[in-house]
Amino acid sequence: MRKRDSVLKALNGHSDHGRIEMKKILPKISFTLSLQMRSKLLLLSQEYTSRFVSGWRYGATDENLLRNIRYSALEQTS
Repeated sequence: MRKRDSVLKALNGHSDHGRIEMKKILPKISFTLSLQMRSKLLLLSQEYTSRFVSGWRYGATDENLLRNIRYSALEQTS
């Protein structure tokens, strides 16, 4: 009985130690992952913005936009 109790105490002590270590490690991991996610989102938003601005700058003049609207309206009525 004493042997079993000492084994259980040792296992519990070991698992508690593991939990403590995980508590120390997890915030570091989540902080690193959040930094990586933020940098990816920033890159994606910059890429989207540059595509939008270049499309607006080179292709979406008011005249082209009106022509596309008229063409779309004609297609829907046909």
